[in-house]
Amino acid sequence: MKYISLFLLLLSVPLFSQTKSLQMTNEKGKTVFIKEGKRVKITTLDEKAHFGRVKFIDENHLILRTDTIAIADIQSIQRRSFGKAVVTGVVIGLGGVAITVGGLLAILGSSEAVVVIASGYAAIPGGILISPLGRNYRNKHWKFTVVEQ
Repeated sequence: MKYISLFLLLLSVPLFSQTKSLQMTNEKGKTVFIKEGKRVKITTLDEKAHFGRVKFIDENHLILRTDTIAIADIQSIQRRSFGKAVVTGVVIGLGGVAITVGGLLAILGSSEAVVVIASGYAAIPGGILISPLGRNYRNKHWKFTVVEQ
């Protein structure tokens, strides 16, 4: 009986623990949350971009990597999924490989070199354009506050 009650006590601890989240509310009342530990890109009022996982210090400050950012200094925030980062890198890498292979084909005198190089030059901007896709929450339309859930 003693072990069962200890097991139930340990099992219930996560139920009572609260995690901090960044609550974003717009003028229409829509609310979005970003939980602690999620990957984000934050642009501050001085136009600097900060990338990393969100960790909250208190109700007014958060940390991304080693950068401490005040909630009042956030200009915009965007979620950055790991999958999107991988796809961006793979597409840019494949574009670089295509340009290299096209260059080698051109040295060997192959007529397909132009097509391969052109596809490489098309893939690199495509990979770069994948990165900013997604919802961008700006302080012009959204109010940012730290809450416990």
